[in-house]
Amino acid sequence: MSAACKAFAALCLAVLGVSVASVAQAGGPGKRGIIPRAVLAAVHADVTAINAKGESKTITWDRGTVSATSDTSITLSRKDGKTVALTIDASTKTRGEVEQGRPAVVFSKAGTAVLILGYAGRPAASSAQAGGERRHGPGRRGGPFGVPRGAVHVGWSLILRDGKTASLALDRGEVTAVNSSSITLKRADNQSVTSTIDAKTKVRAKDDKIEVGDRARVISQGGTALLVLAGRREK
Repeated sequence: MSAACKAFAALCLAVLGVSVASVAQAGGPGKRGIIPRAVLAAVHADVTAINAKGESKTITWDRGTVSATSDTSITLSRKDGKTVALTIDASTKTRGEVEQGRPAVVFSKAGTAVLILGYAGRPAASSAQAGGERRHGPGRRGGPFGVPRGAVHVGWSLILRDGKTASLALDRGEVTAVNSSSITLKRADNQSVTSTIDAKTKVRAKDDKIEVGDRARVISQGGTALLVLAGRREK
């Protein structure tokens, strides 16, 4: 597993570590940590992030109860009734206590676990120090949880506890057009994204007004904005 994939996996842990309202902001418009609640409720996610160079990284995570574990594999029973078995190899990292019958989250790439996050207790000092990782559990804010640094787009393909599926996206960039029915952002990767604005869209901006030239982040579902956060203009 490449160092880039491992680093991206660590950043993607944020989907489980931020406590938010239905769609909420942790920090300010210019900070990371904006995570839709649907992501927190999911038992499975395929996460894709695109940076300003147009480079794409993907990671998968599954959350459930450990039903079996060995030196070469781990099996989770998810709340949607599915069982997922993932390979463990020498590159797999573990944080926290991973035990049969207890909850865990497994981040994986192509069926191989990149990181296993146990919910039972805090990480042992030896493993945390050996990996150079900070001591914080999966339910705490801070640490690697958040939108990956430098990402101009994050997409989540989710499976929820009831087996239903959902897809959400986050885009950030400069506002190039905005009116009562839509907003268009130009991302740093030179892609323009237009999202519909309707009565359910929540807008958070200085003076409750979004203008062309503002920096903004848009969380959308099916092309419709759920939340628009607008900050200071680019200088």
